[in-house]
Order: sequence, then C-alpha cells, then structure tokens
Amino acid sequence: MAEIVRVTRRRFVLGLLNRHSLLWLDKGRNGGKGAYQGAHWHSRRELDEALKALPVGHVHFSSAIVLPSATGAAQAVERALPNSLPWGAFLVVSGDVQR
Repeated sequence: MAEIVRVTRRRFVLGLLNRHSLLWLDKGRNGGKGAYQGAHWHSRRELDEALKALPVGHVHFSSAIVLPSATGAAQAVERALPNSLPWGAFLVVSGDVQR
C-alpha cells in the first residue's frame, strides 16, 4: 500500500480479499483451494493499521459480495445489504493522498 500511495497523485481505491468473510470460510482456509490457493487474505484492522502510517486522509472502507454464491436469491440479498457490513468477500478501501 505504501507504493500505491507513493505513486498515486490524488486518490486511490484498492480491493482485497477479506479474511472475515464466507468466501474465506469456503475457499481460503488451510492455504486455500482452487483459484484461491496461496492467496493472501486481509482484515480491515490490518489495513487500517497500515494506512495509519501513510499520508492519507478521508479513508473509507466498504465490502462487497457477502454471499459467495451467484444464485438469484444471493443477488437479491446482496442488493438489500449495506456496503458498510464488514463481511463481504472483498474489502474496498479508498482514500486521498495528502502531500
């Protein structure tokens, strides 16, 4: 993240795999399986701590894809859930670089 902040002019957005998600429970445990084998999973706390050491402001966290299945019911539930829930498969963090 330090390199992203260093080369970014104004604003950054980063999406990372969430260690506290149903996707991690299904695909990420014990080193992962399938396409997720060897993937690095992050927590919001980990990202927050890393960003505190960087010159950034207006940091915003959200998450996406709480239910990892692609069924119609899962998609309907996804639309009803707020992005502020921290359990989505992907953590999204954005912020402004302060020079």
